[in-house]
Amino acid sequence: GFAEELCQVIMGSDVALSIYELHGTAAVTALTELAGLGGAFHVGVQVYWLEWSFGWCEDGSGIQAMHFGTSSLGRFRQRLPLGQTPLAPEEVLTILRDMRNSWDGQSYDLLRRNCAHFSIEFVRRLRVEEAPEWINALATTGGQMAQWL
Repeated sequence: GFAEELCQVIMGSDVALSIYELHGTAAVTALTELAGLGGAFHVGVQVYWLEWSFGWCEDGSGIQAMHFGTSSLGRFRQRLPLGQTPLAPEEVLTILRDMRNSWDGQSYDLLRRNCAHFSIEFVRRLRVEEAPEWINALATTGGQMAQWL
């Protein structure tokens, strides 16, 4: 009931990753996952009442908020719980305000600075379990291959 919800707000919030399979990438993701390279995913971070993610935009911060599981970039695939943040809502907003200054929308790079890179940093700052490496394995492999070429 209300008392339980209020207690959860006071005590912290569950944090989870929202994993989306990018539109048009099902076959690629199936092959790359079989090869152990991860998949083509969009990733957001659920904390308190919203899901936060990072993407390209022409002006301002690339950090955006939405309701859980509603990204238009892909098909919602799974929710990956990472524990409960000890931070209050105001502290989470302070972290996001700070991150907005360094996560400019024009700095987005598919291989080197994408939604998974943002999510990995954000969950670290929320003091929960680390995001698993597989959420960004395909971009990491692609970035390494790009350096060799």
